[in-house]
Amino acid sequence: MKILLIGSGNRAKAYATYMSEEIAYVCDHDLEKAEKLISKFSLKNAKAFRDYKKCREFDGIIIAVPDYVHEEVFNWAVVQDVPILLEKPVAVRNDSLKNMLEKGSAGDKKIILGFTLRYTFMYRKIQELLNEKAIGEIVLVEANETLDPLHAAKFFR
Repeated sequence: MKILLIGSGNRAKAYATYMSEEIAYVCDHDLEKAEKLISKFSLKNAKAFRDYKKCREFDGIIIAVPDYVHEEVFNWAVVQDVPILLEKPVAVRNDSLKNMLEKGSAGDKKIILGFTLRYTFMYRKIQELLNEKAIGEIVLVEANETLDPLHAAKFFR
């Protein structure tokens, strides 16, 4: 599988950590930043690009750019006919969200809304312990992502 990773900031680092073999392209308007991500995470199959529109032959797209750029990148990605993982929040304005919903709903699109926290070390370690039955038999799992109102407002929740 060849993944086009658009963005090379903090969100992209989580995907680079766990998908190092699959990432074929890292795109960022700051080419040096994309190259540093490739080097830091040993993405030996990846090439750095400044313009994601110049990338060819990929099987999926991860959009991990700043929130205010989501609409622009998504509008291009949604016509590429590959699955898309879009980092949250989807949009920062209601009109952008409506536009993205319309474009994403047309046809048979495969779009996932991502939460990079699911890929952090803590959750991987919990999964490892659960698999090893280190805490005994699992009877019930309940997970809550609770945020205070200020945090919620900051991240458009």
